[in-house]
Amino acid sequence: MKKNTLVAFLAAIPLLGFSQTPLNTFDNYFTQLDNWNNYYDSVRDVRWSQGDTSMQGTGYSGFKTWEAYWDMFMPASGNFAQAKLNQDDYRKYAQTQYFEKLNTNNNQQGLIINPT
Repeated sequence: MKKNTLVAFLAAIPLLGFSQTPLNTFDNYFTQLDNWNNYYDSVRDVRWSQGDTSMQGTGYSGFKTWEAYWDMFMPASGNFAQAKLNQDDYRKYAQTQYFEKLNTNNNQQGLIINPT
């Protein structure tokens, strides 16, 4: 009986809402940024009031990675559709620069060799 109860409890953990809402690309970037910054400020306040200065396990690092990534491409409007176009343009430019560098190295054709 105890084993069945334990299994049922462990199976129900994902349903209890321990995970955070994923960041989406439907709302305005700056609105989301403000909401998440406010959320993490409140988490930080609660943790510090309990003597824990760590943000480990809160998803803060993932949020900061998301913020740094989209901040490079985000226009002033905060529109993700335009940011995606900016991202695509950047990738095309970077790929072109990479292949031009390969092909102009000592006027030889570049050859990529897998080191494994």
